[in-house]
Amino acid sequence: MSHDVLKNEVIPAVSKLERILDGKVIDDEFLESFFEKMCPTILSLCDDLRRLTECAEAKLSPKSYFTLAPLSGVDDETKRWLPALAHALWLNCSGLETRCIKMCLSADAVCQSVVVLAKLWNTQRDRRAPLVKTLLIHLRQMAAAAAELGRLVPYHS
Repeated sequence: MSHDVLKNEVIPAVSKLERILDGKVIDDEFLESFFEKMCPTILSLCDDLRRLTECAEAKLSPKSYFTLAPLSGVDDETKRWLPALAHALWLNCSGLETRCIKMCLSADAVCQSVVVLAKLWNTQRDRRAPLVKTLLIHLRQMAAAAAELGRLVPYHS
């Protein structure tokens, strides 16, 4: 899942970039290849997470359980109203819309940070470290938003 890539690859890479710019780590190869390797990954991840929010309601709704046993055995009369009621109650209680908005706002902030950092990378070296710190903050917010959305995913065996 995209959240795993964010948590296990992107945030550690940006954290390393931060340590390099702070002078705590020396890794010229990583520094030079960061944008070539990580920026496309970060931007793709943002797109993936945005797409996830677009289909989250349909994919996560408890309505789908009425096609599986034991709920598939509910009589037809009850199936006419209960799936819609279960969906409405779930939607109201889950906070899905708010969670999706947070995810999209976080993804937008990350993308904007990457674009600004990329534009200024070669011309304004003195602004690199603060921009990387900002990117890291946005990435962590996006990770938190992804984790919040992940809490809505029901357990599947």
